[in-house]
Amino acid sequence: MIKLQHITKKYVVAQNEHIIALNDISLRLKETGLVVITGTSGCGKTTLLNILGGLDRPTSGEVHLDRVRIDNQNENWWDAFRGSNIGFVYQDFNLLDNMTVRENVKLPLELQELEEVTKQHRLEEMLEELGLSDYMDNVVGKLSGGQKQRVAIARALVTDPKIILADEPTGNLDEENSNNVFKLLKEIARKRLVVVVTHDASLASIYADRLIRISYGVIEKDVVQNEVGENVTDIEKYGVSLKESKQRSLSGRMRWAFVKEAMLRRKARCLVTVLIFSITTFFILMLSAVVFRSDCIPMSEYIYKKNQKIIPLYMDVLEEYKTITDSKKTISGKKFYELISQCVDKSRIIRYDFTEQVQFGVDLCVKTKNLYVDVENKQCFTYEGSFPEQEHEIAISQVLANKINAPDGIIGLKVCIKGKEYTITAIITQICGSNMEDIYKDQEMDENIVVFSLKTLTEMELERSMYMSGFGMISYPSLFYQATVYNYVEAIDDEVELLVGRMPYVDNEILISKQLYDLMIQRNKMILGKTYKFYDYNDSKYGSSYWSNINLCDYMGESVTVVGVARTEADYCVTFSLYERLFDDYMAYHKTQYCLLAEESTLKNDLCSLLDYDVKIMGFDFSKIYMLIDGVEAIKPALFIVVGVLVLLSILQMFSLYYYSIEDSKKTIGILRTMGVNKLDTIKIFMVECVTVFILSYVVAIGIGIFILNGVNTFINDNVLEFYGFDFLQMRFVIVIVAGLLSGTLSALSVIIPIKKYSKKKIIELMK
Repeated sequence: MIKLQHITKKYVVAQNEHIIALNDISLRLKETGLVVITGTSGCGKTTLLNILGGLDRPTSGEVHLDRVRIDNQNENWWDAFRGSNIGFVYQDFNLLDNMTVRENVKLPLELQELEEVTKQHRLEEMLEELGLSDYMDNVVGKLSGGQKQRVAIARALVTDPKIILADEPTGNLDEENSNNVFKLLKEIARKRLVVVVTHDASLASIYADRLIRISYGVIEKDVVQNEVGENVTDIEKYGVSLKESKQRSLSGRMRWAFVKEAMLRRKARCLVTVLIFSITTFFILMLSAVVFRSDCIPMSEYIYKKNQKIIPLYMDVLEEYKTITDSKKTISGKKFYELISQCVDKSRIIRYDFTEQVQFGVDLCVKTKNLYVDVENKQCFTYEGSFPEQEHEIAISQVLANKINAPDGIIGLKVCIKGKEYTITAIITQICGSNMEDIYKDQEMDENIVVFSLKTLTEMELERSMYMSGFGMISYPSLFYQATVYNYVEAIDDEVELLVGRMPYVDNEILISKQLYDLMIQRNKMILGKTYKFYDYNDSKYGSSYWSNINLCDYMGESVTVVGVARTEADYCVTFSLYERLFDDYMAYHKTQYCLLAEESTLKNDLCSLLDYDVKIMGFDFSKIYMLIDGVEAIKPALFIVVGVLVLLSILQMFSLYYYSIEDSKKTIGILRTMGVNKLDTIKIFMVECVTVFILSYVVAIGIGIFILNGVNTFINDNVLEFYGFDFLQMRFVIVIVAGLLSGTLSALSVIIPIKKYSKKKIIELMK
């Protein structure tokens, strides 16, 4: 059956220095019988057994099985061959102590392509045969030495292998159990080849069918004591019926069984691993919550809690222009409108103005907040009556309507605002789905709302003069001494008295007032007849600093000429056609602040789009929120460094823990390999353990993270923002996924490196 030809095995112990374990051994073994190999320690008997089982390779020589050379087969072939045809029995049993007798014995069957019923029948039959039926559900670690060895023999026999290799099977047993084991092996050898390595010469001489003694790597004695089985010639002629060898994999259930056994065996280390990884994962979660946060989410949730439906918008001006502009914020203007129109649906953009006095008859005068809306905005309002579309039409809030005593009804009632008469055409009951009495509870807004048609602004009667932003922004400060951002501008008409120079003929010619002229003369500034170049304040280098102001380049060209001096209250006089255009655009785009109607279904996306363009929300509470955000952004580079350091420390910690874990389990790997478990399956077992530790750690980290995040948000609300309801840090799904991927990658890296190291080791090295 098995033929060894001139087998030599050398072990290198130092450079140019080696030990000869086997020296030119040739041997033939029949397919049945008990072959006992004896000899002193270090004589090479175990090395011979390892070569027979494919656990080691000879330095030279050949091993043949039925005329087929097998010593040069690859690891996958040997794994499959061992799983089907070889059973191993060891001195120290090599059982998995935290698994039951049933689980240990059934393990080799998991690699067989058998029905589950067949596996169970064979398992029960083997346990019955070896007297282990009463112990099948006992944990192996609690059995006696004799019982453990019987379990080991049952595990070796359960797949019905053709070869049993036993290395010192009685080395840890007393005399009675040693005799029992040899009797059992003798019985087993009637149907298969059993090769036993032992020091016990007396038992060997009693039970061996063939007794081989090895001394210093050579066969010193080879005696056939009992003739059994077919002769060698017949075997060579007809061959031996070995089972087909196929590469098989462990089931997921069995992988988990090994993981559970390993974790129970190393409870303390497992707990330490979970604890360290939980702490590391917790910090990664916290830093991810800061670094990868989405500010629009907590802001939208805060707005929901406040039930604020009208959100004033603005942009910060560039720092270097804050001393020039009267306002540090851009709140209106055509450019601002075009920007926010790109971010949100135009139907949710409205205009917001300051408090007005609304006179309801002679008895009631109420301060209100003014909203200017277009027809397309009406989808965001719930109202009774007709939505205001003309400049003389208004709608009022339900809260304001409740304050009015109108026997003939509110709708159709005439009211007076700034000396002009308006007709109430509608009562607003809801804005974006919320009742009027439930919104505007904060101090910045008022529930007394008057809604005007946007035509009230765009078709306002042309006034003789206008206090307008932007006119002084010409070559600042070189045009006029102490020129200002905001100036009175007047159209030239019959009431304008020309004092010096001439009247403007075209749009890029202007008159200046007598007061400004006298001031410039006093400063030795001769400006009459001079031409001045404009700066384009919509240029990108100014950011949004002047978007709220009229940009004169758009109306007067690149330059302006002072052609005369007039007696007028305004600072400048321009042609009527230019003044008319300036007035129309100022009323249409610049006079009032832009606001967003907060639609719950779209608010988060709206805020995200606006924040991408640095558009912010007006309000004392939001100013504190932006200060908090800016502060965190300033330290974000440091946070990335902290994350990097934590990642590095985590890799080192996890590598160390998994290295020792795998070191502790390397013998288990060797045991599995002798039973036919392939290298890939052993790697998968540790990957399952890695995933299990990761999941446990991650669940713990998330639980701690949620608790800590609530505490951090409470601290921020109490000590930084000084108001409640804004959850700055959130355990969002994307953060959990990002942190999970990062932590999972760390865990995988930590286990792959030591696994790759041990996967390169020989089985006999793992078994030591």
